Amino acid sequence: MKGLLIKDFKLIFSNARMLVVIVCIAFFMLFGSDTMDGSFVVSYLTIISFMFVLTSISYDDFDHGLSFLLTLPVSRKTYVREKYCFGLLCGFGGWFLALLLCLISGFVKNSFVPLSDFMLTSIMVYIILTFMLTITIPIQLKFGGDNGKIFIMILIGVLFAMGLIVSRIAGHFHVDLTKWMDHLFALNSAFLILISVFLALTALVVSYLVSLRVMDKKQL
Repeated sequence: MKGLLIKDFKLIFSNARMLVVIVCIAFFMLFGSDTMDGSFVVSYLTIISFMFVLTSISYDDFDHGLSFLLTLPVSRKTYVREKYCFGLLCGFGGWFLALLLCLISGFVKNSFVPLSDFMLTSIMVYIILTFMLTITIPIQLKFGGDNGKIFIMILIGVLFAMGLIVSRIAGHFHVDLTKWMDHLFALNSAFLILISVFLALTALVVSYLVSLRVMDKKQL
């Protein structure tokens, strides 16, 4: 698995210009505007970093690259495990970099937000995007690069439609979803994070098992 991780990280850093552009955009978001919310920059860098794993899967699929990889001493199980590790490491790297930029921005502008609120929001962003990773990796492995991205866009549209339907149904029965969300976020921060981490880990395990099954049946 170490060799696969090295390959994927080298693939990312081979396009150093793109990385510089991404960091510069985040930098100007923070330092070029007095109204920019740091949590948005955390979300931006973290989701971009998580997307690197999908890019790596697309590159592996290109020109029968995956078939070649599996002729090496690499099993399908190892390949799947590496993609999850790679995605989580990339996401954490982007998330940590965003935190550093936000802290530096707050120090330079002398506009600190309560650290507890900022950290709670940032941790929840990472957890939510981890849920996205658990959905996108099995889809990408199943349908491949281009088809996988199309399926993900369709899935996002379906989720938005379901959210709209739930909102309409709640409004019809005079249920205030905003009030329920306020009660949820009013819970103890440590308890909320603990529950979220447990759900994220559960989703990761289920997603990993699904990805293993997909890879076992994948025709190369």
